[in-house]
Amino acid sequence: MTKSNKVSFHNRRNFERIFFLLILPVLLFGCNFPTTKNKLLQDRSQSLEAYATPFVKVQFTVSLPAPLSDGETLTIVILDEVTGLPNNRQAYEMSKVDPLSYTTALSIPMQSVVKYRYEKIGTENMPETNPNGGHVRYRMFYVEGNTEHNDEIFSWEDDKKDFEVGRFEGVVLDQNTGLPIPDILINIGGITRFTDANGLFVFANLPAGTHNTVFYAIDGKYKVHQQGAEIATGKTTPANIKLNQNTAVEITFLVSPPDDAMGAPVYIAGNLVQFGNTFSDLLGSMSIETSRMPLLEQQADGTLRKTMSLYSGTDLRFKFTLGDGYWNTEQKNEGGNFTRQLIVPNQNITLELQIESWRSSVFEPISFSTFINPGVGYAGERYIQFKINDWTEPLRMWPIGNGDYLYILYSPFEMASPITYRVCLDTACNSPSASQLISQEEQVEQSDQPLSRSISVDSWLTELTKESYPDIYRIPFPYKSQDYKTIIELSPRIRPSESALISIGIEEIKQLNANTVILTPQWFQNGAEDLLHPEIGKTPFYFELYSYINAVKENGFTVGLYPQMDLLASDGDAFNFSHQNKSWQQSWFDSYRQFVLNYAKLAEITNTEYLFVGDKNLLASLPDQNAYNADQLEDQWLSLISDIRSEYGGKLVWAANAGAEMDPLPEFIDAFDEIYVSMDSPLSEGNSASFNQIAYGFTRNLDNFLYEVYRSTLKPVTLAFAYPSVDGAVQGCQLLNNDCNNDGLFVKEEVSDQTLNLFEQAEIYNAIFPTAASREWITGISIRGYIPGGTSDDPTSSIAGKPAKDVIQHWFSGLN
Repeated sequence: MTKSNKVSFHNRRNFERIFFLLILPVLLFGCNFPTTKNKLLQDRSQSLEAYATPFVKVQFTVSLPAPLSDGETLTIVILDEVTGLPNNRQAYEMSKVDPLSYTTALSIPMQSVVKYRYEKIGTENMPETNPNGGHVRYRMFYVEGNTEHNDEIFSWEDDKKDFEVGRFEGVVLDQNTGLPIPDILINIGGITRFTDANGLFVFANLPAGTHNTVFYAIDGKYKVHQQGAEIATGKTTPANIKLNQNTAVEITFLVSPPDDAMGAPVYIAGNLVQFGNTFSDLLGSMSIETSRMPLLEQQADGTLRKTMSLYSGTDLRFKFTLGDGYWNTEQKNEGGNFTRQLIVPNQNITLELQIESWRSSVFEPISFSTFINPGVGYAGERYIQFKINDWTEPLRMWPIGNGDYLYILYSPFEMASPITYRVCLDTACNSPSASQLISQEEQVEQSDQPLSRSISVDSWLTELTKESYPDIYRIPFPYKSQDYKTIIELSPRIRPSESALISIGIEEIKQLNANTVILTPQWFQNGAEDLLHPEIGKTPFYFELYSYINAVKENGFTVGLYPQMDLLASDGDAFNFSHQNKSWQQSWFDSYRQFVLNYAKLAEITNTEYLFVGDKNLLASLPDQNAYNADQLEDQWLSLISDIRSEYGGKLVWAANAGAEMDPLPEFIDAFDEIYVSMDSPLSEGNSASFNQIAYGFTRNLDNFLYEVYRSTLKPVTLAFAYPSVDGAVQGCQLLNNDCNNDGLFVKEEVSDQTLNLFEQAEIYNAIFPTAASREWITGISIRGYIPGGTSDDPTSSIAGKPAKDVIQHWFSGLN
């Protein structure tokens, strides 16, 4: 099959059988919650029915912040995280008890974990909002028997309220071992967070009152724990939670597929992390990361098989798919997708299941084919991406050899609008730094006849031309010891769902000849009254970061862990530590302590060589910078450093910034082993400069205030750079503002309106490296903000896919 061929469907069934038999050697081998008038439709498989739990009645009653308006109704919406929260929703109108109270009863299988939310229906659907002002993604409720359950709605999107608040914090421990449990979801009041490496959690701003709280293991390892939490105004409610482990069992899925799409890879999408669930909103509000779904193995008799290690008592929701939880999932013969349910039994079992169909009951399949030269982009999988209202997660295309790829879409086709699609060379389909790796958008209408679409991108027919930098200033490399560090610091904007970028990054960083990689997980603070916390979908789970560190180590790199803070993403000017009262400063510092000690523990467990502490935002918390609270802060810092040292045995590094001038070092700098200076100092008084002017400006900054860092401490100093690829990059921090209060990184939203200038970024590194490498007191050089898989139309600090990469590669090769 060549790029000019189009698929003919004169006999659709015979074609598919022949096609998939040909590609087989190349390829790797619903739930509804009704009211009590109805019951959940049982899975049609007798194998699953044998393990079904009995239905029980749950009476949901909810209190409103204000009476509904005339013509408005209230619904409870049962959500399906496997299919995606916007899809396969089951909404039930609630009955009025009084103007501020509504109720309804649902029949639900025992041991189910229900994910739901409330919506006000009027001229449009109005979602409830959580205490932080965002939409409630879902509430959780664990069904243990016939019961009454009460909720309180805080506010609506169109009528947000203020309320008295308190705090909820605590620790989650293993009942048997007493050890802390990381990655436990805690759902309270429509907000979901997860425990850190020390089992700790905190919710800073919960409305006063009693809230149902669910503690949930993302892999099912621990029994679900549910209790009420009484939140008092201005008070902290502590919780010491001990969870019992469930019994580990093996569940074998033995699946009979339909007689079309034979040989295509079939996966299991599910609501647990081992079935691809991220518990966060990905593209299109989907939740499944396709690269983590388990692949069913083809058997000689045509059946499919997969054995999974699961835990008894777990509420498993799952479906079989050729795509993800929404696209190309198993269908009923009469039409419609569904999600299966299994309450995992306390024994090893084999489930014999039948996939009825992949097809829509109304429309015929659409075939997408493309040719991509093997020399284009990165070796690996190619993806197709679909859009209805929004782009959804990319799906793996099926390779058929020699650069040809195919994907056949069977369902769903129930949407009213045409399907928009495009092909991507890697999973970063929506990355602003990867436009060269994405085809043009096209549309196709659903039809009752089979359709085929051939996608052609001229630049993909031959190897992709990359910008290079031919004028590298070449001088003899100074001798460096084997301890000299050549570092790539990954961007903190890499999300957990983009885990494929870690693998891509490892290969790229090898080519750069760096010897050290720094990972930069983030915690967040949303609003002046909030505290630092990990955020699902943005902060890697413990198990994810653990695997990233090990993957980097296995490829021969030294590893550093530099935890980053994203303060007040929704209110960037509100954080002013020195202007807050002592009580707030104490609370905030306690959350910072939790943040640092979380990563200190992980760094010790993974034998990570370097742990970085410090941030430009921390300056006001240093004792010598905060006369208002100096004594208390000094005690806090010294205690924190002592605790870090008790937890972590590697090198402790203080991270500082050098903009228009060097940020002050703390009085306790002697407690650190090394210093990491992120330098975005202006290199020229104008918005452009020659090689010699840049070199002079850098040397001036180095000698005028950076050398003093070494002279005053006699500690090893690493210089870190992150100049962007835009016009005026030589201005450094003054590119953004004259106050130079940047944190050393230039991210997309800060430079997206600037004019791209790849060669200015390259010239900066070309001019500063000879001087930086010549100073013996500098023991390492780091390039910050690296975004793997990037291309040359990205204006940020990342050097990936840009001419500056050639300069870095040249110097890193010579300095190692």
